[in-house]
Amino acid sequence: MIDKRTKPPTTLRFTGFMVFLLIAYTWVSPFRDIFGLETRNALMSREMLEGGFSVIPTALGLPYPDYPPLYFWISTLFSMPAAKVSTFSIVIPSALAAIMTVGITFMAGRSIQSRIGWLAALVLATFPEFWTKAGEGNIDMLLAFTVTASLFLFFIWDNSDSAEKKIPALTGALCFVTAAFFTKGPVGIVLPAAAWGGYLLLAKRFRSFFIFLLLIVIVAMGCLSLEFFLVWKQGGMKLVHDVIHMQVTGRFGGRANHAFYYYFLCLLQNAALWLIIGFLCLRRRAERNGLTFQHPLQRLSIVWFIVILLIFTLASTRHGRYLLPLYPPLAILVATCLNFIIENGKCSAEKTAVYISRFFVAVLLTVGISYALFYLDKFYIPAGYLIIWATAVCLASIYIHKKVSRNSRLIALFLLILATALSGVNMLITPESSRKSSGRQFIQAAEKSIPPGLRVIICGIHPDGDGVKFAFYSSRKPESLQ
Repeated sequence: MIDKRTKPPTTLRFTGFMVFLLIAYTWVSPFRDIFGLETRNALMSREMLEGGFSVIPTALGLPYPDYPPLYFWISTLFSMPAAKVSTFSIVIPSALAAIMTVGITFMAGRSIQSRIGWLAALVLATFPEFWTKAGEGNIDMLLAFTVTASLFLFFIWDNSDSAEKKIPALTGALCFVTAAFFTKGPVGIVLPAAAWGGYLLLAKRFRSFFIFLLLIVIVAMGCLSLEFFLVWKQGGMKLVHDVIHMQVTGRFGGRANHAFYYYFLCLLQNAALWLIIGFLCLRRRAERNGLTFQHPLQRLSIVWFIVILLIFTLASTRHGRYLLPLYPPLAILVATCLNFIIENGKCSAEKTAVYISRFFVAVLLTVGISYALFYLDKFYIPAGYLIIWATAVCLASIYIHKKVSRNSRLIALFLLILATALSGVNMLITPESSRKSSGRQFIQAAEKSIPPGLRVIICGIHPDGDGVKFAFYSSRKPESLQ
């Protein structure tokens, strides 16, 4: 019999894990320059802070129809206490969206099996792309959260027997679909609708599919009508046409900026370590039943992953961050495989793999500390942060060696490798690279020689690049820039 007093409750452990993630994603944000993040987001949040909330964000005083306003509203709210946009106020919405996405993934995996929930949360939190984007002011992270929340609530709605659970779940799902729309436009509705609709069609539940389709069409028409009306009130029909082009038609049909296999390379980069661990540990044939995906949530995860990957592959604009909404189902599927390995697998070279893992952790620590010591002129954070990082890694390594069971030890060490490397990159490399990309000193020096009443005209510079940097760090109002 297990003494419950010797083991903290799941809620307490989970809360501690969420707090740890929030610190991990934001702890060096004060030492980054704003331009290590999303320049446009910072500028649009500043103009919204100065000019008030609007339906269409503005950049350089002009409407920016690419994105709806939800992310900028949130970052503006976080900027209000200090009355200015800072790196932290830009990062925190993305970081909070990331940890809430991890939390929903944990709950989804736990509905399959407790260990799968924990593994899915750990895998998702340490995907390299997910980790790095959580610490940036990234709109797609908020999209990932709203899509994940809506699909999980659709699942609860579909699998609940009582109306007391069904109605709140459906209401919440539709609210999150609406939030996804006001985060990234119509694609915010297309992603959850295609994933859940595909799941229903795969199960041959045609009646449920048509009911769901009717609900989604009503929500989509309501969102589009509201947005177009508010945009028309702000900028007339021309702005409405610009919004349609930038948020819908302009994302498909043009020449792709990357090859069709670009996203497959992104996925390989993010899941490579988990593929290696599976190769090391998985037997050719398990003693018990083979690996299957029979749980409804596992089947939903498969459809969710494939549908979103297909949608973004067909789009003409391709960026690695666009894949953030499909990492939660990928984490659930990877966690299912890892759980199967823990229960049925066997690693013939386990000791060697453990030694190699510990060697990599030691190398990462040595390289990070050496970098900080020998490049003090490029080291922008206090030495205490480096000590905390090294101490946390060493304590985690000792804990894994002493407390983690043999079947789970190799997986835990791979998690430690990822966490050590990603936190080291965030702490040591990102602050330096973000400061290098900043035009703060140049702009401040240039404005000293320009009379205050003289208008500044930015020539031949794309508004998403140095023009935005100038506008953000300029002491002048947007209307004085052209």
